[in-house]
Amino acid sequence: MLNVLGGHETPELTLLFGDFKSISATTAIQFPTYTVIDTDGKRSEPHANTQPDHILFTATTTQDVLVTVSWTVGYRKGAKKLLDWEIDGTEGSIRIEGDVFGMPHIARPSVYVDGVEEDLEASYPGENHEAIGSMSRTWTAFAKGDEKGYSTIEEGLKIFEVLNSIKKSAADGQRIDLPTS
Repeated sequence: MLNVLGGHETPELTLLFGDFKSISATTAIQFPTYTVIDTDGKRSEPHANTQPDHILFTATTTQDVLVTVSWTVGYRKGAKKLLDWEIDGTEGSIRIEGDVFGMPHIARPSVYVDGVEEDLEASYPGENHEAIGSMSRTWTAFAKGDEKGYSTIEEGLKIFEVLNSIKKSAADGQRIDLPTS
């Protein structure tokens, strides 16, 4: 879960708040077994869960913003919002929620500014915001050499460093300082 979900959501977090300079994390396996449900609703035999299904970390950014993140899986569909961000700032609050796990770039989330829902149609018209549109925009930016439209190897390495720091902090029970540029 950490590498897949964290690998997709961490770039969005650092884009919003800046690079992380330190991380403190806790992980747990709350669901020791899992089953796979096929498209016909048939359940597999139980499998042992060997990876944390609950990850909680706090990070301090290079701009001294405090970020708290909780990633959880294993809940039945509809039991909770899969995307639920709350951003509190000096000039108000923003809440982003949706039913796609931590990926507001793939499926249009609901966005509330100071409790009032915003209309995102103007920002994300039609199908350009769905998964295919997202991938299409990324590849178009790459083809045009627009480095602001896709992630670079250097950015990927920073995300890898963040994910490894979460693992190390959770394993060692220590806050981890990350290299800053």
